[in-house]
Amino acid sequence: MPYLLAGALAWAGSSLVAAAAPGDTLLSDTFDNGAACGTLAPLWTVSDTNLTGVSTQTSNSGNCSAFTRGGVATITGPVIDLSSVTGATLTAWLRQGLDAFSEDVDAGEDFAFEYLNTSSNWVTITRLEGSGPNGEITNVSLDLPAGALHANFQLRFRQTGGSGGPPANGGIGYDYWHIDDVLLVETGTAPPPELPSGMGIDLCERFESGFGNWSATNANRAGVNSDTFQSPSNSMFLRHGSITATSIAFDSTELGEIEVWVRRGGDAFSENPDAGEDLTFQYLNAANTWVTLETFDGDGPQGE
Repeated sequence: MPYLLAGALAWAGSSLVAAAAPGDTLLSDTFDNGAACGTLAPLWTVSDTNLTGVSTQTSNSGNCSAFTRGGVATITGPVIDLSSVTGATLTAWLRQGLDAFSEDVDAGEDFAFEYLNTSSNWVTITRLEGSGPNGEITNVSLDLPAGALHANFQLRFRQTGGSGGPPANGGIGYDYWHIDDVLLVETGTAPPPELPSGMGIDLCERFESGFGNWSATNANRAGVNSDTFQSPSNSMFLRHGSITATSIAFDSTELGEIEVWVRRGGDAFSENPDAGEDLTFQYLNAANTWVTLETFDGDGPQGE
């Protein structure tokens, strides 16, 4: 059943205000109510009451879990004021549908678990591909980043596509994703601050200031836009054939680690590449030779 810890949360207008100490539960829902299933309302709001709900088809704990099915559908959590929370951990159990208990999903019928950041943009926590193994279970565990600790924090579950919602398939409908044991707990440990923006050691290139730190072999095939992004609202894109984007040079003497977010195109937000339309990520070594760190195949799952 939905659970909000007494004393940890208080209503302020239409939002929940977290006044928590380490170990306090900020949000919890097992979607059970004793021996029976609970409901999504009023804790969760939905885009379509026919394509979302709670059922006994599969679960991680208790008898029940929430679901999306049959088409584009969202389940959105309450607004929680996390502006006074030092740090928090989010966990959830997600499962792809399977004919044995609900119904398979297919390629393009993906599922995203998201949070609303300080810029009012939905940021993906995890995205599960409909082309993945049906019935597969994903256990999400995330220490919320600094951009999630604000006055209008929300969670959202979003199915990107599907078909044959109820009453098809004897009223069960098609194309399921399942959700259980959503838990948000105060930790008292602050997340690391976001790295300053730029290009170099201890900097993070977020592409919010444009393409100035990069050059491209074809200016029409590379640039910056907001089709998709990790944070806050832009990313660099490559498209339409052979293209190389190269950063400015910087001193990497003290470099210990490189992290990068890469997403394959998808028809839902840009356009998907095909076999042979691959992406390589490289660095220039001391011998002035480009070394490949990783290659991403063009014919992988859309939007991965």
